[in-house]
Amino acid sequence: TEEAEALKAQVEEANRIADGAEAELEAVDSQCKQLLDAMPNLLHDQTPDGKGEQENELVKEWGTDQRMIGEDFLWHDEIAERLNGWNPEGAAKLAGARFSVLSGAVARLERALVQFFLDTHTKNEYTEMAVPYIVGRSVLEGTGQLPKFEDDLFKLENHQANAEDAFLIPTAEVPLTNLYRGEILDQGRLPLSMTALTPCFRAEAGSYGKDVRGLMRQHQFHKVEMVKVTSPETSDEEHETMTRHAEELLEALELPYRRMRLCSGDIGFGARQCFDLEVWLPGQQAYREISSISNCCDFQARRMNLRFRGSPEPGKKGKGKVSFCHTLNGSGLAVGRALLAVLE
Repeated sequence: TEEAEALKAQVEEANRIADGAEAELEAVDSQCKQLLDAMPNLLHDQTPDGKGEQENELVKEWGTDQRMIGEDFLWHDEIAERLNGWNPEGAAKLAGARFSVLSGAVARLERALVQFFLDTHTKNEYTEMAVPYIVGRSVLEGTGQLPKFEDDLFKLENHQANAEDAFLIPTAEVPLTNLYRGEILDQGRLPLSMTALTPCFRAEAGSYGKDVRGLMRQHQFHKVEMVKVTSPETSDEEHETMTRHAEELLEALELPYRRMRLCSGDIGFGARQCFDLEVWLPGQQAYREISSISNCCDFQARRMNLRFRGSPEPGKKGKGKVSFCHTLNGSGLAVGRALLAVLE
């Protein structure tokens, strides 16, 4: 009948309008996600204002009187060459610039440092982990390296991870933190403390011409990472604990260092508060970063939907409240930087 045909036409028109509205909503949601993913973390009240590294805050110094001061100290690459343990020509032949080949006593020294770092962390109740070096795009989005810093990553063109673009990891922070993505942890399990040795792969797209000498800035280097997953109430305390664990390694090696609190213009994209440990290098007669320890609070946890369930309130039945975890990460330590510091 005409009435039925008219109703049918109305339904078809309503479906067309609904399909268009749904497509428009998806486009708006996608645009909102892109904008939100590009926003950095909120800053901690203790993070100082500043435009760059010159305005970072000195928190403490250790071993200041032990610093080797003067112009007669060799750089680490000169020392390593004299030990027949540094082969820059061989590295260039194999892979080009910003790679290294170590051998003999220098290679053994690097291995000894790794063992010392990992053994110390496990004594401090970190669980040693062995993780993949290749991860998918969503994993890097969870920890905040993507989408903003894709140019600094090595992307694999002939491989996918879980049907996503695959990348070499820039730090063990990425796989370690994402191990618990999408989960609701019991509060009694917190804090989770993990450590891992991995190679780190960084394209260093924005650092052309910077730190080209020796082992200072490499496309591939080893790092022992520390990661903690905590409750909001304990993350500041755990941040201090993690920082001390890195400092104790430097003190055990008798390497003078200083702790800097990064200002708003120098802090990393995902960090709410960050301490840099800078070791004294006699060859350069300068302090250089050897560890960066960040409290990301709930920034990463929100991106990867990592939550915990608290205990039920006293006198109430049922389950406790679900809240976002806090995540922390830090170098414990960057092995190449530790190696060159010990050599110098």
